[in-house]
Amino acid sequence: MIIFKNNILKEFSAQPFVLEVGCSAGGILQYFKKKGCRVKSVDLDEEYVHYGRKTHSLDLSVGTIHDVLLAETPDIIIYADVLEHILSPDVELVRARQVLSARGVLYVELPGVKNLLPFYRDFLRLLQNAHTFHFSLTTLVNLLEMSGFGLVAGDETIRSVFRKSEENARVAEVKSDYTSAMRYLKRWERLRLLLPLPPGEFNELPKTVTLGVLMKLLKVTRLYGLVAKIISRLKSRGESLPG
Repeated sequence: MIIFKNNILKEFSAQPFVLEVGCSAGGILQYFKKKGCRVKSVDLDEEYVHYGRKTHSLDLSVGTIHDVLLAETPDIIIYADVLEHILSPDVELVRARQVLSARGVLYVELPGVKNLLPFYRDFLRLLQNAHTFHFSLTTLVNLLEMSGFGLVAGDETIRSVFRKSEENARVAEVKSDYTSAMRYLKRWERLRLLLPLPPGEFNELPKTVTLGVLMKLLKVTRLYGLVAKIISRLKSRGESLPG
């Protein structure tokens, strides 16, 4: 996690207070707990909350960041694969800024539009009905800056860390990422059409299916005629083909 790579935990007390919003059963919180942090979280799924309490003895409750009762301000607030599901992320982030400590950090992780590998390089797989918003790092920074946060570190994966910015330092300018995002998506779409499946999946396919994909690739790249001539010459010479 980028929080550990950037040694952010060392900036706080011996036992930083971590709040996770949308914790599921608390797997991430359990890791922070083992690191010596004090942890608390909220999630809308009562079943997961009950499991996390019972199995990991975590301080979990049902609800959202607007419902959670805090005796102190968190040093770290985590949104891992959650912010893209929220209907009003700007309202959510206003609340997060209110409860976060002055020196605290906000960690946001979500599927980025410039990181299609987890979705088999197919943009349509990313467009799930549960994802109400989609971000690149640039557009996420736009939202966070307008909500009173500044980027500390981040990538297109997206895994990112933000800090509170000064009230008078909020950036009103919105940076467009349209050209860059469309270039990325079009490039991957061309590659996906040429090679419909990730390389590792070819080994799991029957040979007839694999050959069919290979034939499609040869036809798209206009190499089919050349390869057919080479195979014909080899056969005429009585030479066996590999495989």
